[in-house]
Amino acid sequence: MLGCLSTGVSGLSASNSDMSIIANNIANVNTPGYKARRAEFADLLSQQTGNMEIGTGVAISNVSSVLSQGPLTATSNIYDLAIDGAGFFVVKDDRGLFYTRAGQFHKDKEGKLVTPKGQVVQGWMLQEGGGGMVGSPSDIVISNVSIPPKATENVTMSVNLDSNTPLSAGAAFDPQDPSSTSSYSTSLSFFDSLGNRHDLTFYFRKQAENQWEWHAFEGGTSLEQSGTLSFTAEGVLDSTTPGTGKVTFGRQVINVDFRGSTQFAADSSTTALSQDGYEAGSLSRISITREGIIQGTFTNGYSKDIARIALADFNNPDGLVHMGNNLYQASAESGQPIINPPGTGGMGNIAAYSLENSNVDLAAEFVKMIVTQRAFQANARTITTADQLLAELVSLKR
Repeated sequence: MLGCLSTGVSGLSASNSDMSIIANNIANVNTPGYKARRAEFADLLSQQTGNMEIGTGVAISNVSSVLSQGPLTATSNIYDLAIDGAGFFVVKDDRGLFYTRAGQFHKDKEGKLVTPKGQVVQGWMLQEGGGGMVGSPSDIVISNVSIPPKATENVTMSVNLDSNTPLSAGAAFDPQDPSSTSSYSTSLSFFDSLGNRHDLTFYFRKQAENQWEWHAFEGGTSLEQSGTLSFTAEGVLDSTTPGTGKVTFGRQVINVDFRGSTQFAADSSTTALSQDGYEAGSLSRISITREGIIQGTFTNGYSKDIARIALADFNNPDGLVHMGNNLYQASAESGQPIINPPGTGGMGNIAAYSLENSNVDLAAEFVKMIVTQRAFQANARTITTADQLLAELVSLKR
């Protein structure tokens, strides 16, 4: 009967621990990235009496995590990130590396992407042309990012020059009065190596059947270069002179491509116009792709990839050590982290403007609470019944 008391006590203890786990799950029902935990029970070593084995109670042998995907909730913060699939964000502080499913991030005063407790999100800083995905991840920094200016090297211009334009008569083209001595003009901006903007105007003048001369001016005042455009009888561009279509401003040489220009019986117009230079730009907006690429849009209208977020997975994620504050740490049981960019190597994708909610099933937790409460009551009844049996035994002496 004394054994019954200890068996009942083990049941009370296990039920009490199970209730603590259930209570913690319920308490974290609104914690982003939280994974529900569950108790795993095991019977205690039996005592053997003859050919009979009598159990001596119950204990919680393990507390495991339920690693199913939590639902995603939309937010208004671009730095709120959720993992849709496998993996953990990698974060770092002076204690080392940690792992988390909670993507509540923000920029700190140094422009680093950090957790609410200041751990820095890890990834790869990308270089021009997409380089940088080499070596171990490092701190993601998205401040002081800019685009240096780029001098214009190429201009693409397509025009239609009205075939019904009469041949130019009288005086030749006058650089001092280009508007009156030409038939059509179009303008664009180009940039020097310092990002200074310059105006470039092209004037067109019909000098013979199917042949036009062109003149390029910077700022509309100084003649820089001229050439000709020749068209076939069908109005398609046949040749240009000079053949390279280059204009030179100081030491800056710009290649002008008139490809696609026509001479049809329609009003003269510009059908395509582009150039490849730009002024310096500072970061104005951030976007984050499903592949975890942080892209910056700059004040000059251009964009580039800044960084890519790293994700980690483990052979045994349940072996991770809980560190509080939504953080896990690797252990011998979890194995070493396997680090890859999102969307590769079995990793999930990133959802920006989103957070992964707790995967706690509140209804299931309440049902488990009822079952655990009844188990506690039943074990308590075992103890009271054993006590009554002992009282009867003691009363035999009287």
